[in-house]
Amino acid sequence: MSDLQGLPIGQRHQSYRVFSGVELTVGATAPTMVHRAPYNVPEFTIADDCSVQWPVPNDWHYNSDFVVWFRWGCNEAYGLANGEVRWQYLWEAVPNDMSEAIGAPTHTGTGNTGDINIPAVANTVTEVQLLCTITGAAAALVAGDTIGLNIERIALVAGVNPTAEPYILTVGVDYASHFPTYSL
Repeated sequence: MSDLQGLPIGQRHQSYRVFSGVELTVGATAPTMVHRAPYNVPEFTIADDCSVQWPVPNDWHYNSDFVVWFRWGCNEAYGLANGEVRWQYLWEAVPNDMSEAIGAPTHTGTGNTGDINIPAVANTVTEVQLLCTITGAAAALVAGDTIGLNIERIALVAGVNPTAEPYILTVGVDYASHFPTYSL
């Protein structure tokens, strides 16, 4: 993470939280849970979505960003007549003092990945860093606040959807910490 460079030497640590596909909660339109031995993963048709939320950890370095990424795959190989997907995300942060309502907080962000190719080999896992860097200073976050993230598969702008539905294996959150690296 780039904001680790701004920390004094001895305080440059990165921590993370990873959520497996089965830890993601269904959104307004639930993805289908499938078994891709040995993994259970949600497969997404267009408009399927899922959510995950986490508290701002106590070791989070104030004013640093949360960088969200996910690993996904598709049981189909890229070809000229198929092979692109598009993901959209929405995040929001609600303070732990209950001064803002879920669904109507002051601090939110949205975006999408653009049309991206499925891997050249079926079931190859690909990592995408969402452009939803959650800036702690701008969101005035403090430890204990809650961040929610929704990920949805949306229609392509151009290109052709794969026949097989893409799936999410894991969602991760990286952040700068005051303490040596560990995972939550």
